[in-house]
Amino acid sequence: MAQEKTVFGTPSNLPPIEISGNTKVKGLKEQFKAIFGLTLRVYMADGTAADDSATLATIRVGAKATEATVHLRQSSKASSVPVFFKRELGLIVDVFSAGDTELPDKDISLKAAAEGEGEPAPAAPKKEKAEKAPPAEAKPKAEKTPPAAEPPKPKAEPAAKEQKPKSAPYSWKYDEDAKTLTISGTGEMPDYAEKDEGAAPWTPEKQKIRKIVVENGITSIGAWAFWDCKKITEISLPDSVEKIGGRAFHACDYLAEIKSNAKIIGDAAFRYCKSLTNVKFDRAKKIGTNAFWGCELLNSVSLLGADEMGSGVFRDCLKLRSLYLGEDLEKIGKEIFSAELVHIKIYLKCEFPPVVDTRLDNLLSSSKVIDGVYRYTGAHSYTVFIPKGTENRYAVAAVWKDLKRQAEG
Repeated sequence: MAQEKTVFGTPSNLPPIEISGNTKVKGLKEQFKAIFGLTLRVYMADGTAADDSATLATIRVGAKATEATVHLRQSSKASSVPVFFKRELGLIVDVFSAGDTELPDKDISLKAAAEGEGEPAPAAPKKEKAEKAPPAEAKPKAEKTPPAAEPPKPKAEPAAKEQKPKSAPYSWKYDEDAKTLTISGTGEMPDYAEKDEGAAPWTPEKQKIRKIVVENGITSIGAWAFWDCKKITEISLPDSVEKIGGRAFHACDYLAEIKSNAKIIGDAAFRYCKSLTNVKFDRAKKIGTNAFWGCELLNSVSLLGADEMGSGVFRDCLKLRSLYLGEDLEKIGKEIFSAELVHIKIYLKCEFPPVVDTRLDNLLSSSKVIDGVYRYTGAHSYTVFIPKGTENRYAVAAVWKDLKRQAEG
């Protein structure tokens, strides 16, 4: 009886990769190169390069899908390809440039890698040309050059002094009447320390502050910047902020809601924000370890742009009821929830199951199909919504494959 073919991903304008046990290593490489313009290296279980004439059936690790049609996206990260191939197909691979050289950054998309993004700037050729210039100038006329070069040196001294303000490209003011702290300027806010000399300069006022306004131009919130500002009830962050540092808002007891376009949420950035109920960070790519640990009233969280979530993100968030995660999510850290969490609905838009730390397995122990929507429902009433048509894929993925499925009666 013919082996049933497994389909991974959804059809797009790109041709799929067709895989069978009889497919040669060379054939797989050629398909990948033709579709993405990149080199796919294939390895044996011991890490040595697989022979081009070998069939995939002879090098596969574990009992995985043997007949498959794989639809990959140009937006997929280069780093996700080895994870997917090993998890779903039992093949050990890695992605290299079109010229078969190491990619400087494997967190870029396959499209960007093919276009050469992340490659170091070809500065060496320019330096070689510059090195050839001195011999040409080393003529009698060049003797006049040193005296002419001396005047610019004194002019450079004021420029060096002007760089000092760049170390603190922002200013702040506290309005006593409005109880408002305003941060203005451009560039990154520096990271601070918890206390003593390295603490934020507004620390003496932090128990009075009710509102924080960060004006457009500031690109990051420094670590420990507003920690323990217990009476803050409102924060305004501009679109220019791309990063929220570690423990930046740790223990802001009265902060109830936060929205931001930041791409990076640092470790424990909102830990122990006990009044926080709603969070929306739909452009955030990285969610740090323990980011929302101890947010006792947290009810709804939207992280539609996340591709990676650290460990313990929602520990002790026992009232969390809705979590929205997007299609690019690739990795979920260990113990993101507490075992005491009873009810939650997780809305996943991932076509490919995220890699999950096995400790999450205890929280997702059974599943159902309800109203035509595939849902996995654990013993603690965890309900995970996944895209239609992906049930078979989740059923064979590590951790997810152990969930039992049945139609609701």
